[in-house]
Amino acid sequence: MAKKQKMQAPQKFLAFFMAFVLLIGIASVVTISQSQTNTESHASTATLSTTITYTISKGWNAVAFPFALPADIALKINKPINIMAYDILTTNEANNNSQYSELDGLTYGQWNPSAFFDTPDQIGLTGKNFPLVPGYGYIMNSDVSGTIQVSGVIPTTPITVQLQNGWNIIGIPNGQAGSQASDVLYNLVKAGFPVADLELDQLVNGQWQKYTLGQNQYNAVNDFAITNAQSYALYVYTGGSWTESIYPYPKGLKATKKNTSPSTNVLVMPSN
Repeated sequence: MAKKQKMQAPQKFLAFFMAFVLLIGIASVVTISQSQTNTESHASTATLSTTITYTISKGWNAVAFPFALPADIALKINKPINIMAYDILTTNEANNNSQYSELDGLTYGQWNPSAFFDTPDQIGLTGKNFPLVPGYGYIMNSDVSGTIQVSGVIPTTPITVQLQNGWNIIGIPNGQAGSQASDVLYNLVKAGFPVADLELDQLVNGQWQKYTLGQNQYNAVNDFAITNAQSYALYVYTGGSWTESIYPYPKGLKATKKNTSPSTNVLVMPSN
């Protein structure tokens, strides 16, 4: 039997080096795989979740929350969950040291439901902790200015809302970039609401600024941009169901429906 040769020092070093390279290569593959998995997971979350920064002014603000699910639970459950009114009020208190804030919806011309955060009167959170539903809008009163961030999943399909006779507060979660007030009213006309009975207002410095299409044609006066984080006051003479699909208004279109009962009402804000 031939005697086994003893491995020389250079051969030992080469064998050790090759084993080390192989070990590092295996470790690198595992790390990359984990990184790709994490990246894919984060990418899915980023795709589904959106964070909106709200600039809150002292006094009244018109706000909408276009989220179907809060971001932290959006990927964990399979049922509709909404952000709640108390979530917004406590965030305003935590971020901006607000001592008093209020959030209201509009139901049949009355400012309710309502939620409050009241520190001076040592009440804390009170009122109804109601869900903030995409497609509907709200008004928020704050004793301080500042910013809050809200995260959640914005629905990709059009939202259907039930409009009441008279004034409604709406949000437009799926408004396209560049959408205008005229586009919203045009889509209401397409849905069968009489053109001359429609009015859409935005809140400017605590006052509602009016926009109408006009009885005969597109009206450029006071037309304004639509965002999904702001709410708007919408007047309809006859209520009904509306699916909020927003398509650009053809500016040369002539209105064909006659004026029956134009809006002469003014939406009054709640008393402080």
